[in-house]
Amino acid sequence: MKKCNVFYDKAEFQEAPASEVRNLMFTKSLVLEKYMLMFLAEILDVEDHLMTKSFGNTSSALTFNHKLNLFADLGYIEKK
Repeated sequence: MKKCNVFYDKAEFQEAPASEVRNLMFTKSLVLEKYMLMFLAEILDVEDHLMTKSFGNTSSALTFNHKLNLFADLGYIEKK
């Protein structure tokens, strides 16, 4: 399996109230999706990825799940 490093501080989640945990999870997932998009664009050699149909900010762009599945298919993360 290819390596892809993700850094996080789990203490943030352990010490936060429930509503704050939801906000942290939402924020972290958006950051993760942004980096997945950037890495996929780099891997696939897509120039100006934000202007593309698949990687742009439109309803026809790839979903978080699609990007995650593509990462798994490319061997950067385990499929399970």
